Amino acid sequence: MIAVGLMSRLFGGASGPDPYVAGQRPVGVDYSGSVIIVGTEYRQPAVVAAIKAMAGGETLAFLEAEPSNPHDPLAVRVIVAGATIGYLSAAQARRYQSAVALAAQHSEFITVRAFADPVPGSSIVHLKLRLPDATDVVRELETAYAAG
Repeated sequence: MIAVGLMSRLFGGASGPDPYVAGQRPVGVDYSGSVIIVGTEYRQPAVVAAIKAMAGGETLAFLEAEPSNPHDPLAVRVIVAGATIGYLSAAQARRYQSAVALAAQHSEFITVRAFADPVPGSSIVHLKLRLPDATDVVRELETAYAAG
């Protein structure tokens, strides 16, 4: 299942233990698989904080376009517990551009599940996302927005 929630919740002002959960509207899409979040090795303190916030081995993650990214204007950042923990790979970011843009047009963001993936023999921990098919996400969002 994916959910969308208000971007304003993401950037401040919300009260309660987890401002990211408030205001989400579930959109039913089956997960097609998991993908690794790139760049987590450079953000290990944020990754460790995200892992500590996990309940049942998973936590919510938010996808947001980052057109001002100097390395890739089509970048999609992954936010967990209020911090950027990494990005979708370039290929995944391109697949998700339509979905992320559609959600942003409605002042919302895409919410998915993240889980830990320790690197054997290393102190580095990666996080992975359970991502539904991007085409299905767009279809579900269009249906949800058309219904109001």
